[in-house]
Amino acid sequence: MPKRYKVAKRSGTDNLQLRYYVPVEYQEAFGKREVVRSLKTTDSRLAHERALDVVKELDRKVKAAQTSNVEPDCGHFYEPSHEKIEAAAREVYESEVEADWEERSDPEHMRLMGLGGKISAKSYKREAKKLRQAASMGDFSVADIEYWSDHFGFQFPANNVKRNRFHKLLAYAYAEAAERWAKHDMGKRGGKPTTPELRRPKLVAASPQGDTRPQKSDKIPDPSNSLDQPTLGDLWDSHERQRGARVKPATLTDRKVSVRLFADYLGQGTPVTSISKEDARNWRDLLYKLPTNSAQRKELEHLDLKEIIKRSEQLGLPTISTRTLAKHISGLNTFFQWLIDEGRVTENIFVGLAPDISRRGKKAAEFSNKQLRHLFKSPLYTGCAGTNSIKEYATSGTLLIRDWRFWLPLLSAFSGARLGELAQLHTSDIGVREGINYIDINDADHFDKSIKSEWSNRIVPIHSQLQSLGFAEPH
Repeated sequence: MPKRYKVAKRSGTDNLQLRYYVPVEYQEAFGKREVVRSLKTTDSRLAHERALDVVKELDRKVKAAQTSNVEPDCGHFYEPSHEKIEAAAREVYESEVEADWEERSDPEHMRLMGLGGKISAKSYKREAKKLRQAASMGDFSVADIEYWSDHFGFQFPANNVKRNRFHKLLAYAYAEAAERWAKHDMGKRGGKPTTPELRRPKLVAASPQGDTRPQKSDKIPDPSNSLDQPTLGDLWDSHERQRGARVKPATLTDRKVSVRLFADYLGQGTPVTSISKEDARNWRDLLYKLPTNSAQRKELEHLDLKEIIKRSEQLGLPTISTRTLAKHISGLNTFFQWLIDEGRVTENIFVGLAPDISRRGKKAAEFSNKQLRHLFKSPLYTGCAGTNSIKEYATSGTLLIRDWRFWLPLLSAFSGARLGELAQLHTSDIGVREGINYIDINDADHFDKSIKSEWSNRIVPIHSQLQSLGFAEPH
């Protein structure tokens, strides 16, 4: 089973960082295989203490991104192809570069660690040169081959040629990353790795079945036009920083999955400026054949979109609903509108492509009088045995509860507000205006609050029945 996380020194420094492994079955929903976080210390004891808190935070985010109840299964290993090995090494390189850039967002940390400026840049250039020389002599010790093999689920026989190649590429990935760190010290971002296997491929593999668009692999790329053109993957982090603050994490995760699906279909190296309306339409038509929970099905592992759909049709697997398809289109629609706002593209190619979904006849289920009587005559309201477990407060006793478990069902019954809106209320959201007690449903000034839309901000009077039970009284 792959390691859950690892605390280690960053190459060329005494600074300690956390490498968090995202379980295989959660990677599609979460959008990453690994998260690298600086622990902002050189003290090993303090680093391990901080790592526990960061791991807990990441555990919550990973589980929140997972939409289906799949039991973790990190025991799946396989001997990778050379293409998979190159992609893994490239991911390590890009992760190192991105982690360094994020680490530099804290000026105080940069000062303490001596980052930034010519002295630090020269130090990283020396480190890169040392790593390259070591790799050229067959010394790949900078890269923990056992950790990375576990991380990517690779399994190599003894003295395997592919294992040695993977180890070598990992060593060069660290050397290339150190060169990018030197550029970061001078305030420059970008740059291309000189190791060919670590560069993002610019050509696209065969298109999914039924796609009649011209194959990009048949074209000779013009470096002057495409080399520095950003791809969908290049621009996602910027989109997340600019538009993620007022979006629910689950919504942002869903959007990222949709963008990634589309990028995989086009080819990760495809510039955004070359994507057409026809590409979007063909991708949408293909999604109708996409099986449900494709990322969690073992029989579809390591297959591209074309292969997934072909295999799914052979197995007779159920396909995604029209509503799910519409959600993918909506995510891309929002992302491309942002690309227009940024001046990256001139057309939102996903406008008008979403299928129509009838909402006629859709009605929320209602509680019957019998169900309501059963709820409000339960031990939670008449007296229970304790509060340590569901079993205790579902058992009759003498203890009267007056916490959130008691109030939330009552607030829902007498206000008509959404449960999420009520559960996030702060005590400061309860007030009196012109003699009327009210609750203020809002998302203002609190990072942990959200509402469905801007128009959901509202004042709701507190029902007299709730007041008679003591809801608005100070405790």
